[in-house]
Amino acid sequence: MQNIKLPVLLMTLALLSVGRAEKAKPADETNAAPTDPASQSAPLPPGVTLLKDIEYVPNGGKSRVLDLYLPPASGKPVPLMIFIHGGGWRSGSKDGCPPKYLAGYGYAVASLNYRLSREAVFPAQINDCRAAIRFLRSQAAKYHIQADRIAVSGGSAGGHLAALVGTSPAVDFSKGYAATNIVGKVDESVRVQCVVDLYGASDLTLLMADKAQVEHGVGKAAIQLLGSSADDAELMKKSKWASPTTYVSHDTPPFLIQHGDADKTMPLEQARVMADVLQKAGVEATLTVMPGAGHAGAAFFAEENRKALVEFLDKHLKH
Repeated sequence: MQNIKLPVLLMTLALLSVGRAEKAKPADETNAAPTDPASQSAPLPPGVTLLKDIEYVPNGGKSRVLDLYLPPASGKPVPLMIFIHGGGWRSGSKDGCPPKYLAGYGYAVASLNYRLSREAVFPAQINDCRAAIRFLRSQAAKYHIQADRIAVSGGSAGGHLAALVGTSPAVDFSKGYAATNIVGKVDESVRVQCVVDLYGASDLTLLMADKAQVEHGVGKAAIQLLGSSADDAELMKKSKWASPTTYVSHDTPPFLIQHGDADKTMPLEQARVMADVLQKAGVEATLTVMPGAGHAGAAFFAEENRKALVEFLDKHLKH
């Protein structure tokens, strides 16, 4: 009897193990905030000061605070890199801040929280990013920051928002999606000097036109961001309203765009379209396609890539 029962018991345990493993899989990879774990847990460079949970909107709650990494005091103000986290616009946080290593190269680094799509729909996210930029500019003397030397960067959803910050300083998003092509006077309080776009969305209309993306991919997360259903007749107008490519002009700041050719979350097409639109407008735009890289990952934080990023920032913020 024991010999008969043992195989049955082993098979039952194996099936239970498979069931548990399947339950552990994320339901939607666009929920995750794609970063490299090693970069998040890396120690601060020597002499760097971390100021946590600074309110950039008074009484804005945890969604509107930032962390500030300040390099060792040099007696003069330093350029600023603002980092916007990813997570499908609906998850993630400022914690960890992968580019905090830049504080070791003489940059102040700010890492933002912003209202996620489950809290508020677009344009809340871009408005929060702009509020953080205005706040940091207003506090430049306090934190020894150069108010006219600011870069913005982000990964995935944060890459989309960083690109939108860079292309739309003359756009009043309060006018709504019906005013997509209405561009007014440039708001110098939110203008940045360069942009680093890491595997971000650039043209949401292309995502909306892809049925697979709308049903199961990042397009589904974009619909939640826009506050629309897939059947909404206004969805394409809203998508254009929220797309960085919509607002590119000849005075858009320089872009460094990086995207993996094995990215299964954000189509590489998004990076290529962004680079093409920028270059046709006469804007300096460098697209680096990372061979074998997926959505984020170690390749983006390798030493060689860090040097390329520092060179780009030095060129546009220090020289």
